[in-house]
Amino acid sequence: MPEKRIGDLFQIRSRFLRSAHLERDFEDPGVLSGYVVTDFTRSCLGRVANGLKSRSRQRAWRMTGDYGCGKSSFALLLAHWFAGRDHAFPSQIRKVVDFHQFGVPRPHFVPVLVTCSRQALSTSILNSLHLTLGQIYYGRGAKSKLALEVQHLLDAKQEPTEDQIFQLVLEVNSRIIADSKGKGLLLILDELGKFLEFAALHPQRQDVFLLQRLAEAASRSGDEPLFVISLLHQGFNAYANHLNQPAQREWEKVAGRFEEIVFNQPVEQIANVIGSAINVRTQEIPKTQSHELRQAMERTVALGWFGSAPAKSLSDLAAQLYPLHPTVLPVLIRTFRRFGQNERSLFSFLLSNEPFGLQAFSEKRLHEGGQYRLHNFYDYVRTNFGHRLVVQSYRSHWNLIDSVVESFATEDELHTKVLKTVGILNLLNDSDLLPTEESVICALAGLEHSEQKHARTALEKLHKGRRVLYDRGRARGLCLWPHTSVDLEKAYDDARRAIDTPQSVASFIKDSLESRPIVARRHYIETGNLRHCDVRYCSVMELSGLLDQNQSAADGFIIVPLCETLAERESALELAKQSSLKQKPNWLVAVPQPLNNLASLVQEVQRWEWVSTNTLELNADKFAREEVSRQKAAARLQLEKRIQSYIGFKQLSGQMMLEWFQEGRPLRIKDGRELLSELSRIFDKTYKLAPRIHNELVNRRNLSSAAAAARMRLIERMFTGAGVELLGMNSTKKPPEMSMYLSVLKNTGLHQKHGDTWRISEPHHKTDEKCGMLPAFRLIQEIVQKEPDSRVSVSALFAELRKPPYGVRDGIIPLLLTVFAIAHEKDVAFYKDGTFLRELNAEAMLVLTKAPERFDIQYCKIEGVRAELFQKLLAVLEVKASQEREVELLDVVKKLCVFVAQLPAYVLNIRKLPPTALAVSDIILNAREPAKLLFAELPEACGFEPILPDSTAGKSVQAFVKTLKAALDDLRTAFPELQERLRKELRSAFDLPGTFQQFRTALVARAEQVVLGVNEPKLRAFCLRLMDYNLPESDWLESIGSYLALKPPSKWHDAEEDAFRNELVQCATRFHRVESIVFVGGKSPANAVGIRLAITQANGVEHEQVVHFTADEEQQLRGLQTQFEALLTKDKRLGLAAASRAIWANLEKEEKEKA
Repeated sequence: MPEKRIGDLFQIRSRFLRSAHLERDFEDPGVLSGYVVTDFTRSCLGRVANGLKSRSRQRAWRMTGDYGCGKSSFALLLAHWFAGRDHAFPSQIRKVVDFHQFGVPRPHFVPVLVTCSRQALSTSILNSLHLTLGQIYYGRGAKSKLALEVQHLLDAKQEPTEDQIFQLVLEVNSRIIADSKGKGLLLILDELGKFLEFAALHPQRQDVFLLQRLAEAASRSGDEPLFVISLLHQGFNAYANHLNQPAQREWEKVAGRFEEIVFNQPVEQIANVIGSAINVRTQEIPKTQSHELRQAMERTVALGWFGSAPAKSLSDLAAQLYPLHPTVLPVLIRTFRRFGQNERSLFSFLLSNEPFGLQAFSEKRLHEGGQYRLHNFYDYVRTNFGHRLVVQSYRSHWNLIDSVVESFATEDELHTKVLKTVGILNLLNDSDLLPTEESVICALAGLEHSEQKHARTALEKLHKGRRVLYDRGRARGLCLWPHTSVDLEKAYDDARRAIDTPQSVASFIKDSLESRPIVARRHYIETGNLRHCDVRYCSVMELSGLLDQNQSAADGFIIVPLCETLAERESALELAKQSSLKQKPNWLVAVPQPLNNLASLVQEVQRWEWVSTNTLELNADKFAREEVSRQKAAARLQLEKRIQSYIGFKQLSGQMMLEWFQEGRPLRIKDGRELLSELSRIFDKTYKLAPRIHNELVNRRNLSSAAAAARMRLIERMFTGAGVELLGMNSTKKPPEMSMYLSVLKNTGLHQKHGDTWRISEPHHKTDEKCGMLPAFRLIQEIVQKEPDSRVSVSALFAELRKPPYGVRDGIIPLLLTVFAIAHEKDVAFYKDGTFLRELNAEAMLVLTKAPERFDIQYCKIEGVRAELFQKLLAVLEVKASQEREVELLDVVKKLCVFVAQLPAYVLNIRKLPPTALAVSDIILNAREPAKLLFAELPEACGFEPILPDSTAGKSVQAFVKTLKAALDDLRTAFPELQERLRKELRSAFDLPGTFQQFRTALVARAEQVVLGVNEPKLRAFCLRLMDYNLPESDWLESIGSYLALKPPSKWHDAEEDAFRNELVQCATRFHRVESIVFVGGKSPANAVGIRLAITQANGVEHEQVVHFTADEEQQLRGLQTQFEALLTKDKRLGLAAASRAIWANLEKEEKEKA
């Protein structure tokens, strides 16, 4: 029979071989078999269970713990317990988690298990709710309203909103309680950290506040309890590290809504879990081994390695940990917490076949004895964690530890074991796990005195003999390296040999040079214009090309050529004197001394950087590393001081070593103060025509978002409130736009009172000396008037205003243009994307401010030959001048545009108009330029040549105006003519005489009688519209026309008029037939007299008609009656027959026409 191995004593439980997965394992009936309920996990369950008590507010929890510390397994226990499945628990679990022990009723909750990922939390919750509803309402299908709602949200293209998911959770909670499916929801959010990582990367998403709302709802859930449990690997703040401070504070508020459980089990309870995992048959352990393990546990506890854990319970547990030596337990737990994935790596070590793990060790035969000690664990760490520790060597000294152990040559195996034991403790470097002589002997030797003596001898030899072990000084314990292990002097000598004299000093120091712009302070204080010089460094070879460039990114430039040698400096001086710089008065050239004088200082910095980079031992020696950092910082500081003396033009005191040039001439500047003064002088001269606005909110190149919004509000008031004081703003309030108004408009005289009214206008030259606004307005006017009738790009206009000598700031330019547009409202036209703007308003200015390249401005002026035409057009359009100003070109254009825009859609839709009228309406509708419209496009539409500025006045002008007037008249009368045709059609259809008003009155009375006998919807609706006497005549015609042609006459096309005529004939015929039936009943309209005529021939054919007449027609009727009676007296018999035949023929003819 083969001899037993150590591993034969194990009865390993399979559940420890894999990590828990909440959603996957919940339905596994055996998932909790072998689960160990420690005192810690039971206390955690008790804390959460308190939420079941009436009026409890402890229903939102966050459990925080390292990877693999058992959170997910505990969450599975929690889910089963809350679901009321405790009867299925293994007996060892059921008896310690019975709900009676917690003083709460039996829970019966519906678990919603969510495994979060790097996506929106709302999506993960929605998927889990969908799965849960499908399980608890299985079989209902489409009958479940909630299931349909969830399915709809899942099928939607957009992600569900935070509010939708929140309301859905509450609805599901209420529904399952109402349907007796459970006492509430248990929402468990596993791996919540993955979502928080997603939310931190996408802070614009507000999902993180869904957690807060869920937690608050859970805390206030009262009699409809809702539990929310979240599982994280670290605190909320750790995920929000890179967010700004306000966002971090908001995340802290969210975290504060959850009660916290820190899932960090005490070491003695983890020991209990380990014992349960390997499940050793302790009765088969040799008694000597059991005794030795118990004694070793007591010694380890005495060392303080188990903290305050009770010694007796640990001693009783020692045998269950066989073959692990007690000193290994606290070390491996901390190692896995720091470098692995906690229990996941812990159980891999215990149960997998990893090299040097417990299973590999357990292949030893039982009689050989021995225990798994710290030096064995060192081999496991080196093999399985070594690659990870190398990357983190700056934290763990692993490279040094491993190199010492591997490079140590000895034939005594105990020496190596000592080094490995000290090394693994040095790796952790924990103050309560110190590698003291006593702890190392405990970890290496058994109870025998000889073993302990042998171990102590080995320690002394390694410490004092071979000097491989070192004292850690005040830190106590032993260490594998001395207090300082790096020979810095040797390292520096190596650097001196490795680093040559630098070939280019400029390339090394360029990134270290100060490049922030220099502000001309006095100029800013006096003018309100914050101007600066950009500093540009270049090589001497680049200098020539840079000086030839035209740049407008700054108000001025300081060019510094970095000269390596004296020869390069001479070349730079020659380039700085070139005459072409006279065109750039705001450019300065500063030539420094040769930089090769700084080579030794650069070399010193490079040497220490080489030591820092190439001395690997520094990774294991904090003190040497700090010394190298100090030396490197000192060398760089010394270099920077020398750089300041060479190129330090910002220093306010001390002699500069730069030679300055402006416009190709030398400039004397000895220190920083003189430089600032000279810059102010240069800007005073260069930008002498700039407005002087003392308002830092708006008088700047780039406005803040708040200032830009205030400027837009001011522009809007300029368009709407120019006629009142302060543009209508409240004088008691001080919004930012008030400050801008006072500085830009009020103090400059751009908005002032003229007589009794306030008006925006350009400044007067007598009052403009203080603010200097007039030159900018003159420039604008000069540019737009340069070529009349042509457009000028607004972006080009802005560019000219920015250039010297104006230098207007971007913040001011839109305000100046608004003033110019208002002051010259009748002289200028604006175009957006090539389309004429009938009116420039605040909305258009908002777009113009952001995208001036989309806009053009055009100056429109009537001069010379066009004046005659203009005056004739004023008469045609009836445009009159006011007392305040004369009529301008845009007045005429606007009159035409308004005329066409106000025409009914019918006029623009039909094609039956004369060709000239059609052409004129199309031209005006598509007008892009006012001058082109009046003097070119309209003449061409009327069949005439364009009227150019140099054309001679003659008959063509008079003929054009006559033709245009005729076309406008055709357009104006088109719709009234349609209405007149509608009136005639209606008169004809109902055969009523008198005025149209009398016609309507009689028709209303007839329709009122007819509608009483009508059930057919269409004829009844027609009668009701005929009866609507309260409508004005035009609206009544619109109503009738809209009903018959299915579109109001004002919007008809050509086809709708024919449709109206046909429908009217049909409806009128049916009206007459019904009317004759109603007449037989003896009823007649109140304000009219009706006679029903009916003639029947011998063959039975009959014709009938109801004839109505009003009281006003009585006299005319009597005259006709007298004439008929006179005819009848001659021959009464034949007269009646003749009258009957005449009436029959007339009735037959009318019926045929109607048919």
